[in-house]
Amino acid sequence: MPSYTSFALAGGFLLHGVSLFTRIGPMSVQAMWAWASNPPKCEPATGAAWSFQEGSFIAAGVTGTVVCNGGLAASTATVTCPQSTGTSGDGDWWSLCGSGNSCPTKYKIGATVSCSSPSTTQGGT
Repeated sequence: MPSYTSFALAGGFLLHGVSLFTRIGPMSVQAMWAWASNPPKCEPATGAAWSFQEGSFIAAGVTGTVVCNGGLAASTATVTCPQSTGTSGDGDWWSLCGSGNSCPTKYKIGATVSCSSPSTTQGGT
């Protein structure tokens, strides 16, 4: 005749097994670890007539210096790449990077930056 302990153990295993398949009960929490192998980066917006003084992209949370093509003047001197927490639900980054250890898509910034001829003062006689 089975003991009460055997019934209790069998019931525990049964409930645990059912909860694994139906997702009832305690669930584990998972986090992204800042996309360590390829962290989030920003690049100039598509069609931009400028680049970063620092290189072709800047890291999340960094402010980059705007350099217009052809020596033109920028409407703003710097742009900032949004900060990243590297965890699930990370505002600007989660939809681009998703889950995993890498963030292959660069965030495009500076769409409102414009480049124009530098203003010059001409002297008269």
